[in-house]
Amino acid sequence: NNMPKSMSQSQVAAMAAAMAAQQRIQQRIGAMAPKPVAMMPQQPMPPVQTEWTADVDINHSAQKALLTRSSWHQEVLRSTGAMVQLRGSFRKLGDTKPTKDQCLHLHLVGKSQADVEKAKEYINHTMGQTPLPAFLYSEMVALNCEV
Repeated sequence: NNMPKSMSQSQVAAMAAAMAAQQRIQQRIGAMAPKPVAMMPQQPMPPVQTEWTADVDINHSAQKALLTRSSWHQEVLRSTGAMVQLRGSFRKLGDTKPTKDQCLHLHLVGKSQADVEKAKEYINHTMGQTPLPAFLYSEMVALNCEV
């Protein structure tokens, strides 16, 4: 017995009851505590991918046959780093039918603004950009084409 001899029987009983009560409280607290949950292994966050885009109208370009070829789109990608997608539909001059489609254009997507700008320069060089005659400019505006 580790109890000092000066304690009375009633003090020993009270101390034992207190220790038992403390033990029950700790057991109840332990029972209420959340159980550890098996954690899913942390996956690394995918890198943030920002994209730059631009559209270049080719609806009335004399080089339309070349500009619409997928092999030429691959050439632009290799040369500039920007992906080229053909979008819209061809609209003839004087066509006044309303349509939900934009005029035929190339949609550029790059990982940087510089890639997209290089692709635009490449396309404009291929088209041999020259100023539009006034009548053609007003027709294109009427067709909602980018000018």
